[in-house]
Amino acid sequence: MDTNKSFQDMLLDLRSQFNQRIPGGLTTDADERLNKTLTHYVKEVERVNPSGGPQDILRMTYDSMAKWFKRNLTQPVENFAPANRYDTEMDPAEVFASIKAARDQPASEAPAPFRMPDLQKVEDKRTLIPVPFGIQQKDVLQPHEDTVKYREVEYNLVMNSKDRDWLNNTTQNRYNFVIQFNTNYKPQGYGLQAHINTRLRNIIRLEFIKAILPVEGLSVVVPKDCSGGDSVTAVAHPQNAFYSVLALPSVNVLVDEFQGNNYGTNNNIDKSLAVCQYDATWRSEAVWNKPGVNRGYSLFFPKFMKAQRVYSPTPLSNLQTLSFRLQDPEGNLLSKIPDSSVLATMAFSNTLDASSNSCYTDPSGEYIFLRTQEWFSLWSYSQLDKILLEGLTFISANVPDGSAALNQWLQNPAGQSVVGIAYSTDPTNLAIVSDGPNSVGYANWIIIRNRFKDPAIDGATGLDYFSGSGSDDAQLGADMIGYPQTGGILNLSRQVQLSIRIITREYDLVSNVRADNV
Repeated sequence: MDTNKSFQDMLLDLRSQFNQRIPGGLTTDADERLNKTLTHYVKEVERVNPSGGPQDILRMTYDSMAKWFKRNLTQPVENFAPANRYDTEMDPAEVFASIKAARDQPASEAPAPFRMPDLQKVEDKRTLIPVPFGIQQKDVLQPHEDTVKYREVEYNLVMNSKDRDWLNNTTQNRYNFVIQFNTNYKPQGYGLQAHINTRLRNIIRLEFIKAILPVEGLSVVVPKDCSGGDSVTAVAHPQNAFYSVLALPSVNVLVDEFQGNNYGTNNNIDKSLAVCQYDATWRSEAVWNKPGVNRGYSLFFPKFMKAQRVYSPTPLSNLQTLSFRLQDPEGNLLSKIPDSSVLATMAFSNTLDASSNSCYTDPSGEYIFLRTQEWFSLWSYSQLDKILLEGLTFISANVPDGSAALNQWLQNPAGQSVVGIAYSTDPTNLAIVSDGPNSVGYANWIIIRNRFKDPAIDGATGLDYFSGSGSDDAQLGADMIGYPQTGGILNLSRQVQLSIRIITREYDLVSNVRADNV
């Protein structure tokens, strides 16, 4: 109830009653006493019985003040204590008489309906009519809680395979990775994986939207040029056999945690959340079939189909993980070719042997060669790809500041651009390399450009030395080529991006807001 308003109404009503019964009305001391007494009983009723009404407060205040006036008034007052108008109890004899009179009266002369006693304002002096009949339990209105209303809320989940812990977890790749939700409650020893720092509750529908896939070679094929008629001297050209996702009729998206609404002639379709078809392709270069160059991305989505899982009538309480696998129609992973490599060593281009068959060897060190521990497919890294380096620990005893600056620049979060790949077959001489892949389409060197000064300032074309001078960088390069490196390389241009729409059921707080509070 509105405490301030009720208090003022009760105070005015009590003042009116005492002013009518006390000669000369209430004095200043009496009015102050009345105010304190009313305040006291308001607090006591709220403490003992919070559901108590104003009638209880008025009755106790009136009785207390009546006793105080009898003790303190110097002259007697006639009719000081009439029938208490705040008393809700009625004499049984009066109730019986009123019921008998109501029974004997015609229907047109029946008394007005009974109104429960309530606090009356000073200007409203209506007389309470006795109850003509007993109140039964069914006549009492019991308040009920408001009906809880819900609303549907849509969330878009965009998941990128590059956000997994690729440096430590080598069991996953871009076509096979796990997303975990609400990592604040991650169990001890759980696998390293990508995460979403939120928890989605009361899920009523999960719908697959689209998959953005890199246009890359999914496998290595080694054809030969036999146009000369001699198969013995024919030259192998693995870079000419490009088999990508565009050669597939569809791509199946599987999620281990649940199945979708698809049924087909094999188990791979039954287990799939979505069966996606090609829709669009884009790339940054106009020459789409140039060997060894990045070929952009393609869009796959479930055309003309609803790829979803519905939880009705009971919503799914929450999501903990989503384990994705992208497969071809035969049920095989799109590619097992890694999209990351473990770093073995690094070298400036001016530290390579002059007999190397690489056009990137030069006396000034304009390029940096990154050697991997394992050989990789020619489709793993292409020209114009962006790579990310992490976990580098190279330290030069002769030029420590230069090695620290080199590590910081190489591990730029924006990544480094690939200019080419190479290979070396002599494990005892790392300084001899050859451009491109070997005859079966594999390489073990990635080539990027060195750090140059900003030409936007003064048109500079020289190297921006990590150690401050060319001689110190030469020493840095000599220390670097034999150093056992740690860390890894991730191809940012070979990642998969998946989009899912999740619809949840949440409380509709707007429906409970009063109109005057909007």
